[in-house]
Amino acid sequence: MDEKGPFGSILAKDFEIGDIVKWSKWDSDIEEWVSNYGILMEIQTKTMHDRIVSISIVKPLNQNDGSLIELFTMYLESVVANKKTND
Repeated sequence: MDEKGPFGSILAKDFEIGDIVKWSKWDSDIEEWVSNYGILMEIQTKTMHDRIVSISIVKPLNQNDGSLIELFTMYLESVVANKKTND
């Protein structure tokens, strides 16, 4: 059997700590997807529901309290497109 690693880990290789990332969240008040931005602080693997997944720790740019949030790495998009391929 081919071992592929934690779910989302292939995408995680495209990110570096310190990257500016974007994700969307549904706002039920205005009934629209709202874009959020943050700084990637760490990428971890965790077991969730009996599956190993890639989780990213992000500092949201719209919060000044220093709080960090955990997001499934698959939700993230780099603000600087394909930076690693531009080297």
